[in-house]
Amino acid sequence: MTASVWQVAVEPGQRVGAGGRIIVLEAMKMEFIVAAPEDGVVEVVHCSRGGMVMAGQNLATLRVYS
Repeated sequence: MTASVWQVAVEPGQRVGAGGRIIVLEAMKMEFIVAAPEDGVVEVVHCSRGGMVMAGQNLATLRVYS
């Protein structure tokens, strides 16, 4: 699905916990939260607020803790 990036809640270098909010998308007048699957550190954010994203697109790179 194609969506608009409403919010980027993290910055590169920021630590996030499992389930932590990374990005908020809007599609069909609904918000979708992209959450961290595991504890880790955000390495790169591949999208920006106001931009459009598509299904399968990498939105952020997370380095997980071992």
